[in-house]
Amino acid sequence: ENGQDLRIEIPQVNIDSNDADLVNEAILDFADSFLTDEDNLIIYDYQVNGKILSLLLKMFDYRSEYDYPVVSFHTYNFDLDEGFLLTDQEVLDLFSTTTEDVSKTIEEKFHEFYDDEVALGYLVPQQCDYQCFLNWRGVDNYMDNVYYYVKNGKLVVYKAFTIYSVFGEEEYFTDSSYEFNIK
Repeated sequence: ENGQDLRIEIPQVNIDSNDADLVNEAILDFADSFLTDEDNLIIYDYQVNGKILSLLLKMFDYRSEYDYPVVSFHTYNFDLDEGFLLTDQEVLDLFSTTTEDVSKTIEEKFHEFYDDEVALGYLVPQQCDYQCFLNWRGVDNYMDNVYYYVKNGKLVVYKAFTIYSVFGEEEYFTDSSYEFNIK
């Protein structure tokens, strides 16, 4: 258990394959170092969609120099028939999509976030334009740190970004804000 009285459960991929063994070892190694701070937290989810097993790790790092947790993700997608770990390109190919499509979807969603924040009065365009908004989010490239996950038969990308800024709009964002529906 950690300082938040939550039970710590480290996921284990129960597939008999070298890839699954390597992933399980990597997860344990990461968890051992990451959870040395009792406030840090790892949450996981998984889904089986046809022959694909997808595992999502969501980490909350309280060790940072900031007064808020830094959120990050990692995903693993397995072909259950063969037991091997799928590459990002293989996942994209399953959905007949490209990194350009993913980038465009993420960009559109960030524009929606910005327009919503302006409409809700969090941001004033003269004080913070779209590029300023992206800078506060820590987004230099839409494709940096994207993680593919198959959820309910659809391709989803998880992308961490900073929700805190001097404009105090962190209440605007929810857990689902990190989830980008691709196909």
